[in-house]
Order: sequence, then C-alpha cells, then structure tokens
Amino acid sequence: MQKTFESIIAIREATSLLLGELTLKELNTIPKSFSNNILWNAGHMLVIQQKLIYGLSGNTPLLSDEIMLLFAKGSKPTENYPDDLCQKVKKLMVCTAKDLKQDYESGIFKTFSPFTVGLGFTLTTIEEAINFVSVHEGIHYGYILALRKSIKKKRLIF
Repeated sequence: MQKTFESIIAIREATSLLLGELTLKELNTIPKSFSNNILWNAGHMLVIQQKLIYGLSGNTPLLSDEIMLLFAKGSKPTENYPDDLCQKVKKLMVCTAKDLKQDYESGIFKTFSPFTVGLGFTLTTIEEAINFVSVHEGIHYGYILALRKSIKKKRLIF
C-alpha cells in the first residue's frame, strides 16, 4: 500500500501546485468540448476519495457537506467558484491524502461496504477502494492537464 499512498500524495501535490499557478478565471473556465473546469476536477478528486473510503467504511468524511455536494459524481459547475472555495480545495488536496495514509496505518478502517463503481466492477475491501482512488485521481489529473492546455492555448491566441 505504501506505493499507492505515495502515488496519491504525488498526484495531490501536483494538483495543488497547478491550482496555485492558475488564475481564478482559468480555474473556472470550461473550454468547448469539456463539461467541467479545473477546480471541479480537483474538488471531485477530494469528494470521491472521501465517499469511497471514509463513507463506505462507516467513518465520517473529512469534508464539509458543501464541498461534498458541489463536487459529487454527476455534478457540474453552474457558476464560477469563488476564490475562498478555490483556496479551501487547494489546502485540502495534500492534507486529506496524508490523513488517509495516517488513518489507514492507524487502523480506523475496520469495516467496508462493497460498492460497484461506474465501470461495473465491485470494490470489496478498503485496499481495493484505495487502489481505485489512485487510478481515479490519475484520470482526473489528466483531465486537469488537458483543461490547462486548452485554456493556455486560448489565452495565447488573444
């Protein structure tokens, strides 16, 4: 599990750095052919980790209800996110990844309710959920990079 935690933390650190490099306008931009923005993808990474790992193990998620709703599966940005929310997401990126590692090592995940993900396979253990979160976050980090590339191209044109 050590390498999986290292992977999650590395993705989260890279995401946090990227959030700090872009303007609030860039973080909120939804380019054509995309259905969400960079900030939504980052927030979604936070929420899915909390739902799959903390929620399915009977533990209380570490995120506010507001964040859990704004970035849940099936949600999308309906208006620009404010700067204070951006700063909160950026702050939570790394600390929730490190909290997960610490919580796993301290043994708080004693039970796990099996869950079938959108791809059709079922997670049956906390370790499977943590491994899936690593893959899920890698996918969304890829979306973030594609969004950044699309946004930067547009900015260069003007």
